[in-house]
Amino acid sequence: MSASRVLSTRYGDLRLDLEPAPEDLLRLADAWPNGVVRLKNEDDSLSYGIIFQRGPKEVWGLKLQQVEGPPAVANANMAANRVRASAAAARIVGKTNSASLLVGTYFRERKPGRYETGIALFPMYLGTTPPPAASGTGALVTPIAPGAEPIVAAFLTALMDGADAELGQLAPFIGFDLRPRMRVGSLAFEFLVVGDWIASLNPTVDADDPRWAAVVHGGVRALVQLPSVPFVIEELGPRTAAEGVGLAGFFLARPSPKSAAALATDQEP
Repeated sequence: MSASRVLSTRYGDLRLDLEPAPEDLLRLADAWPNGVVRLKNEDDSLSYGIIFQRGPKEVWGLKLQQVEGPPAVANANMAANRVRASAAAARIVGKTNSASLLVGTYFRERKPGRYETGIALFPMYLGTTPPPAASGTGALVTPIAPGAEPIVAAFLTALMDGADAELGQLAPFIGFDLRPRMRVGSLAFEFLVVGDWIASLNPTVDADDPRWAAVVHGGVRALVQLPSVPFVIEELGPRTAAEGVGLAGFFLARPSPKSAAALATDQEP
């Protein structure tokens, strides 16, 4: 039996599965067609690199941008964004099977001492009919392809719904733009949703993290923990039996200290 942990929140208990079952890994692979690499850390624990860039080609996403402000304002906005985005992610579980949605929060320094904050959405079309050609030079996927609109619309509706207002107030959004991942800024993974399945992608588990209460408030009582980081590869050649680990879309990798440090820092070029 896989290890799990029960987290108590003011809205009820949440069961967090700490060791993903094989079907969870298959769901992760299916939910991110661009590919996922399994990383073995120095302490022999596993994490997952979600591929956002292959060579010059990047995944594009949707950026909900807030007004820039000083560090204190940016930190408050980030805290509220994480909580409300978590509740909204929980509320879209089971809404559609035609697309997955990776939900993240971000910040970027616009000029010295002034930081932009917001929420970043990366939908992936999972339908059987091929989506149209990617939009934008060098894009790997079309972020809003036929079949992906409903899950984005459901998330936006849940985010703006007053049902979660007691969790914290969101600063106004001033932009809703299409951007390649590296133009978003420093990205923090929150949750990945596809169909009736939801996973927490944040690398750490803190019992006092207010995201857990937000998830329960949004209607979810159990989820899987899949610690993940954005991943960049120079190029992915043809898959071979030696490269695969028996799961669609997965490749075994151990990052070098240099690449691991770069991922941990996750700085814009």
